Amino acid sequence: MSSGGWEVVGKNKKDKSIVNKNGKLTKTEKKKFIENAPKLEDFLPLSQVKTIFDNLDDDNKRKVKVKSRDNNDKENEEKKKSPKHNKQKEVEKKNSQQQQQQKDKPKQKAVKPADKSLISIQQINEIIDTNKARFPDAPLIWLKDLVSYLNKKITNEKDDLLFNSKNDNYPLNLVAKPVISLFEKIIKQSGQGNVQLFYEGTIVLMTKCLSEGTSDIGCKIFLKLLAQMYPEMMPLFINKYISLKNSYQNKKTVGLSLIWVYSQVGKYNLTIGLKIWHEVLAPMLESRTYAFHVVKILKEIIAIHADTNSITEEIYMNIVDDFYSGKYNVVSTLSKEVTSCLDTFTSCAMKSKKVNVINIFDAFIDKITPKTDLVYKDKLLKIITSCIIAEPQCLSVWTRIYSKRLYQTELLLNLFNNEWHDFCTKIQVSKFKDTLQVIQTNEVTAKTHREEAILMSCKKISLALTNKMTASKKKARSFSWTKGSIFLLLFIGLIVVLDCKKHGSFEASSTAKLLNNSGATTYGQKAWTISEIYLNKGLAYWEKNSPSSYKTAADLGKQYSKLAKDLYLIAFNTASKLYKNLALYVEEKRPLVVASINTYFPGWIESFQSFYEVQLASLKTNSAKLANYAENQSITFIRWIQTSVFVGKMSPESITGYAKQAIDSTQLFANQIYDWAYEKLQKVQKL
Repeated sequence: MSSGGWEVVGKNKKDKSIVNKNGKLTKTEKKKFIENAPKLEDFLPLSQVKTIFDNLDDDNKRKVKVKSRDNNDKENEEKKKSPKHNKQKEVEKKNSQQQQQQKDKPKQKAVKPADKSLISIQQINEIIDTNKARFPDAPLIWLKDLVSYLNKKITNEKDDLLFNSKNDNYPLNLVAKPVISLFEKIIKQSGQGNVQLFYEGTIVLMTKCLSEGTSDIGCKIFLKLLAQMYPEMMPLFINKYISLKNSYQNKKTVGLSLIWVYSQVGKYNLTIGLKIWHEVLAPMLESRTYAFHVVKILKEIIAIHADTNSITEEIYMNIVDDFYSGKYNVVSTLSKEVTSCLDTFTSCAMKSKKVNVINIFDAFIDKITPKTDLVYKDKLLKIITSCIIAEPQCLSVWTRIYSKRLYQTELLLNLFNNEWHDFCTKIQVSKFKDTLQVIQTNEVTAKTHREEAILMSCKKISLALTNKMTASKKKARSFSWTKGSIFLLLFIGLIVVLDCKKHGSFEASSTAKLLNNSGATTYGQKAWTISEIYLNKGLAYWEKNSPSSYKTAADLGKQYSKLAKDLYLIAFNTASKLYKNLALYVEEKRPLVVASINTYFPGWIESFQSFYEVQLASLKTNSAKLANYAENQSITFIRWIQTSVFVGKMSPESITGYAKQAIDSTQLFANQIYDWAYEKLQKVQKL
């Protein structure tokens, strides 16, 4: 200013640099900053990076949706402002939408069965080699590309999400075995940590594909393969399983697919399968949508491992206790099916080598208290009885602890007493009897009046059970008189038939001679004659007083007697034919049998024949002696009866007179009653 010249008003280079530093960066500086800045992949795992970018994509989609909503709101405001809206525009919009829908329909791919030739081992090798060259230290990328490739190549079946109509190896059988072997090799090369991340990411990818409506079959192929290769790894994801289940439970397609994934490990490992079923799937029994499938999975798991039973004590007690205690509100339509399934589960657990039945007995008997729910109490008692049947040593434990558990002892004894017909063939009776003896004889000091009443009830029930056991034992050992009598009659009939056949007729047989000599024939004839006389009198009286019923009975008797006669003739002819055919067959085959016996055992027939003749002769002699002795004794007995018993009032003539007198008096009394009833009826009619 003092020099009088022009002053330059502006900013120097330093000022410009300061402005650039305080202001925005240039394009070159931005590029350098982005290149030198640290990346997310350098300090976060790939799974977390993936979720971050997915969330960003979701945010962008939401922004687009918000913008479209704003535009729609503006259009609606404009429509409201203009009272006369052009209806032609609405019609044009509807037509354009219908045209777009018709264009989109042929674009949808039809579901076709997978062709194994579409996925060749050469193509898989090319994908793996390409990924190894680009990402040599990223096995997760190799596996994810394989999943994406399978999802593109194989179409999804949307109708059967649980693959109930497929075999157990589905969907692994959609791919050739060499390709599956290559997948297994790549999985093993990836390492345990990467396999866990891959499994978790594949489940998330499956849910995403199902939500978007794209194919997820590649995900299911690898999830099944991993469950088959690493079943022990699956319990690590239980929390993840539960969170996914809770998130997608309202989406049936995703929920059913998740159920299928969770059930796969149970086909290869019983213990882990039951653990996942109990902690993840069992709460879904409260849902009508999934309950049927959950019960079916439990049945399948138990059936698959029925031969290789490895149920553990802990998992059995947890499952049974949670169900019977009412933790799960099972759908009412499936309650019976669940109960039968748990009964099968209990019977399998009792046979498992990993289950200590005595520990189960101890644990469940302590759970029974007066406050326990009735249904839960009944189920616990049935399990305890199953323990006693499966392991008799439980009776020794019961004998030792019963004085401190009188309430439980009374309930158990009542159950045994009420259902003894079911338990008597299953329980070890000797040890159970010892337990009952201890309960009856031991002196236990009761602390209260209630305990004293329970103790007396226990002794009373144990005594009743002991009596039942003794009665059933006698019944089992007692001789069956009915069977014995039938056998004896058949044996006597056989002897009489052989006797008649030997002598030609019954009159010439030894049996007839015995009966004639003893006088039994005479008395038998007299008895038959008398019974025939009275039978004829009874029939005549019946015909006189009730001719209609007599005629009906006579007709029926004739028909049935004719039928019985015909049946007898048929049976007799059939038996005769069988006997003749058998005799002819024996005659035909006898020379061959004799020849073969002489070949292998020379001289055996002659020795047997001589032995048979000696024994037959001795049998005849002894039989004759026995018959003579029986004849003499029977004659003596019959004479004694004639002379000592049937004399005087007990003589046959007196007995016949008594019978006639009884019949006459009965008939007279019946006539008197009839006359009295007829008189009363006439009086009533006159009134």
